[in-house]
Amino acid sequence: MSKKKKFAIIISLICISTFFILYILNQGWERTWGGNNDENCLAMALDSSNNIYLVGSTTSFTVGSNDICLVKYDNLGGQQWYHTWGGSSIDIGHAIALDASNNIYLAGSTTSFGAGSYDMCLVKYDNTGEQQWYRTWGGIAVDDCRAIALDSFNNIYLAGYTASFGAGGYDMCLVKYDNSGVEQWYHTWGGSANDYCYAIALDALNNVYIAGSTASFGAGQEDMCIVKYDNLGVEQWYRTWGGSSFECYYAITLDTTNNIYLAGDTFSFGTGSWDMCIVKYDNSGTQQWYRTWGFISSDYCRGIVLDSLQNIYISGFIDHFGAGSYDMCLVKCTSLGIQESYRTWGGTAYDTCSAIAMDSSENIYLVGSTESFGSGSGDIYLVKYINPGISIIMFIIFITIIITGVIIAIILITKKVRGAGGREKRKKLEGEREEKWALERKLKERKEWERKQAEEKIKKEREDKLKRIEQENQNIVNQAYSKFQAELWDEAILLFNKSKELCSQQGWREGVNYAERMISECEKFKIRTQLEKERREKLKMALKVSNRIKMEIVRDALEMDSTSFNKQIIQWANEYGFKIDGDYLLIKDEDKDPFINDLVKELDRKFKEWGKVETEKIGKM
Repeated sequence: MSKKKKFAIIISLICISTFFILYILNQGWERTWGGNNDENCLAMALDSSNNIYLVGSTTSFTVGSNDICLVKYDNLGGQQWYHTWGGSSIDIGHAIALDASNNIYLAGSTTSFGAGSYDMCLVKYDNTGEQQWYRTWGGIAVDDCRAIALDSFNNIYLAGYTASFGAGGYDMCLVKYDNSGVEQWYHTWGGSANDYCYAIALDALNNVYIAGSTASFGAGQEDMCIVKYDNLGVEQWYRTWGGSSFECYYAITLDTTNNIYLAGDTFSFGTGSWDMCIVKYDNSGTQQWYRTWGFISSDYCRGIVLDSLQNIYISGFIDHFGAGSYDMCLVKCTSLGIQESYRTWGGTAYDTCSAIAMDSSENIYLVGSTESFGSGSGDIYLVKYINPGISIIMFIIFITIIITGVIIAIILITKKVRGAGGREKRKKLEGEREEKWALERKLKERKEWERKQAEEKIKKEREDKLKRIEQENQNIVNQAYSKFQAELWDEAILLFNKSKELCSQQGWREGVNYAERMISECEKFKIRTQLEKERREKLKMALKVSNRIKMEIVRDALEMDSTSFNKQIIQWANEYGFKIDGDYLLIKDEDKDPFINDLVKELDRKFKEWGKVETEKIGKM
């Protein structure tokens, strides 16, 4: 072999090796975590050593049907430990924060502990993963925590929504604890309709910003909403943003001058059905600009971070480009919100992204759930990308090496052809090139055909999966409504919550709203049934202990106006022969049981009338 050929081979090997080295470095690494069932990660945080903490839910490693899970990785992707928390029912981790000592605070919702069907929960661990304490917060209805933040004094702020307190069906809710877990205060915000909070951030002065969606205020059916409080919990201002349809904020961050960047989904603006959206405000709440990003199908945004140059990174999942039904997506924008690049990650099934984080070297981490990889039907996945600035430098180096190698190879080949010098030799080379080009065209056509076939297959799989999910949700709703009609309120609430989570994962806002309305109705019927039971027992007890009962007690139980009640009492007095003594009824012992039976029948009749009216209202939703 000639020296020139050896040299050309060496240059080629260097180029190929450089390509693979740069590819591996640029990709970073990826990890999955889970068992044989379903796991989902909803939030992530990094400590001062760039260790990674993931929080979400697990059905593989549980005490109950669904437990909160906490998983720790080092910055090289090595798992350190995991812990679960929960009781006999459903417990979900939605948010995580770390203090300066790397103590860990988890926040979410629990049906295993607390006062209501769903309560907010807060769990503290030390930096070795040992649980320190936990707290729950809520009333008799649904109270859900979706975000957490710590101020400079390590006070803890929980943000979410409540149906137990406030002005409307669901209201935004902000709860403050000190670092020992002692509640300091809480505030709700909202109107007569449903208002939800999904994100929280604090500025350098410990002012608090909560963000989500509102159906009580704004221009559309549901608008994005941000509310600012000072560090004492006093509201400073609020802003809404949106069009005629649906919008919602899911993430918030602040830059070094306390400008506010909000990220979420919009149905009113953009190119597709749902598009990712960024809205920037200054610290006084004046809108600076907004940007949308997406394609003709649905694109959902769930996270936002800024680098040291104020470049913006948003993360989420899309179902138009990529390898599968849903793929996770990372979009980089300039400080003005202009797109620079985007990437997707995933397999042939559903892969969604729930959160984004950036370490001290400005490497990027995405986390969510995958059905394409891992050991179960759905696993937690974590992907690391190295600093995009380093990626650009490596790319430039790689291109330079490739161009240099190509130039050297061309020079060597040209010299060799000229050395042969003959016209026949050149014709032969040209013929070989034509054959090569023809073969390449055929290969290209074949690959294009295979790509179209694969796209059709993926499209059909996506449609089939969507139909299965729709049918699954319809079955859940039917079961829930059957439980509702059977007056099994708690079972109905659990099933409607399951439908709500399923619709939320698919971005079906109408399904989420229906499930939430039905949960509120179940709570209403449950409370009314308990009140009716208490009224009956109160009447029976009053009649058993005395032959003399105050008429006001009977009238309040029957919820009658004075005129109707007086007619009814006169009718009963004639029928049973008891006497009316001022504000009291005097009843003989032998007339008590028949009179009690008549009262219970009247209570049953009025309760059924109320239930019929409420059920007809539900039918019109």
